[in-house]
Amino acid sequence: MTKITWAVQTNLLNVKDIAELQEACEQQGHNFHPLKIIPFSTDLPDVPTHQPTIFYGSARQTITIARSQTWTPGVFFDEVNFLSTSYITHLGALMLNYDALQITPRELVQHPDKLTAPQYFVRPNNDSKSFAGQILSTPDLMAWATRLIDIPTDIDADHPLILAPPKHITSEWRIFMRDTEVITASRYQHLGQLAPSSQTPQEVLAFATQCATRWHPARAYVMDIAQLSSGELKVIEFNGINSSGFYHADKHRFVAELSAISLEEWQKLHK
Repeated sequence: MTKITWAVQTNLLNVKDIAELQEACEQQGHNFHPLKIIPFSTDLPDVPTHQPTIFYGSARQTITIARSQTWTPGVFFDEVNFLSTSYITHLGALMLNYDALQITPRELVQHPDKLTAPQYFVRPNNDSKSFAGQILSTPDLMAWATRLIDIPTDIDADHPLILAPPKHITSEWRIFMRDTEVITASRYQHLGQLAPSSQTPQEVLAFATQCATRWHPARAYVMDIAQLSSGELKVIEFNGINSSGFYHADKHRFVAELSAISLEEWQKLHK
């Protein structure tokens, strides 16, 4: 059996998640390689890559490894496919924010007339996690955009944002996917409160498969799904599977399925 090296960033995760990932790797006969990465570093971690290697850790490092193209598979991440505008284009009204406006902070300040609602959900267009999605009143959104221009930060005033009217959501689930199949899942929010649960309704899993059959951004990925107050299901967003939190998802299945895909990708390159 070919062993997989799991390179796991240990100065980001909680102790319980690290222990469960290590246990899963060891029980399945894989190498667990702990990493301490300097926050915000874009240096490639020093990890042996003479066998299939998977990273799990920060979104920033996921992007660094994807760009390097030196690990196989390293991460399951394509920067273009994980843009909000990409999956809205492919899935249309199946997306929660299919009615979103794409605009930069600088453009907001230059064209305030584009904001016609009293408040907006705002998030970055990409999966960089440069800031968490949040709801802002229109005056607060304009003030924030102005500050980004006046005081440079990690958030680029010329980087596209996604703005959409807030939706009435009752529950949210995180679905870990392999191609069009569900690996594992967890509820993470209910009635606006953090409420992790390993119980995911069958209709939510079926909806995830339906959406993935139509389009998916990578061989392995995370799909967040919302149930609206009307009962309707929508895809909130797609996230890189190498940097997504677990909540109550099954880490042993996560390790098993990603290891299997990694071996497939390795064998394609080393026939």
